[in-house]
Amino acid sequence: MDLSQWADSGESPRIAKAQAGLRKFVNIWWAKHQKRIAFEWLKSGSSNQKKEDTEAILDCIRQAKGCTYWSWTRGSWLFFWKFPEEWRNDFRDGIPFWKLTKPPKGYICNMKAPPHEAELATRLKIFKFKFNYYLDQSEVNLLIPRFIVPKVVADDGTILDVRCVWDCKINGHNETLYAPSFMLPTALDAKDQVVKWLPMSVGEYLQLSLPVIDYTEETSSNIKSTQGDIDVGQHFNSFRVRPLDHHALGVRHHYTWTNPKTGVDEEKEVWLRFNCCPFGW
Repeated sequence: MDLSQWADSGESPRIAKAQAGLRKFVNIWWAKHQKRIAFEWLKSGSSNQKKEDTEAILDCIRQAKGCTYWSWTRGSWLFFWKFPEEWRNDFRDGIPFWKLTKPPKGYICNMKAPPHEAELATRLKIFKFKFNYYLDQSEVNLLIPRFIVPKVVADDGTILDVRCVWDCKINGHNETLYAPSFMLPTALDAKDQVVKWLPMSVGEYLQLSLPVIDYTEETSSNIKSTQGDIDVGQHFNSFRVRPLDHHALGVRHHYTWTNPKTGVDEEKEVWLRFNCCPFGW
C-alpha cells in the first residue's frame, strides 16, 4: 500500500519503518482489547444466550485478529454486544427475511465470463469470500448464478478487475421475498442538478469542451448541491443471514487442483453457501 499520502513532509525511511511497527502493535493491542471487552460483557450477565453469544464473539475476534491497520483482510462481523439489547440478536444472527413463500430449489449454472482473465478475476473474488469466512461448505438446495461487470479495463481491452454480481432474480429466490422498494439515481438527477443550471444549452457546453461554470450566484437564484461517491467496500457482507436461510444461498466455486499422482492440473467444483448478504440479492 502506498502510504505517501499519510506521510509528513520530510519523513525519513527510518520514521516510516517505526510507524509501520507502531501500527502493528496498535492493531494487536486493539484486537486483544476488543476480546477483553466482549468477555467482560459475557461475564456481566447481560447475555441471555451464552452459547450462541460466545460462538459469535469468537468469530468476531478471529476476524479482528486477522485484520491489519488498513483493512479487514479476514472479513468482519458486527460487534453485536456493543449494540442496545433490542438489536443484539439481529446483529448477531441476521434479520429474519420477510417471506411470501418458501424459496425454490435448483442448481442453475453460472453465466459465462468469456474473457479468460475475467473468469480468473471472478474466481479470485470468490476465493476471497471464502478466505473472509463469508462462505461455508454445507448443504445447499438453491444455487445463485453469477455474472460479472468489468470495473477496470486496460487500454488494450484486457479486463483487470471485475464486480461479481449474484443474480437472485433469475433463480427465483427474489420473487419469494418481500423487500421495500428503493430509488436509484436516474437521468433526471443530472437534469435537475446540473443541466437546468447551465447558462447555455448542453450542446454548446459540450462543444466548448466542458468549461468550468461559475456557481457562486446567490442560493435564491441558484440551487447548490454537492454529490459524492463514498465507497465503503463490502459492507453488506458484514450483515449475517440467519442459519435457517443459508441453504438457499449456494454458489459454485471452481478452482484448479494439481493431482499429486499425475502432476496434471484438474478443474474442480464445490458448492459453498453464503452466511451473509451477497451483492445483488
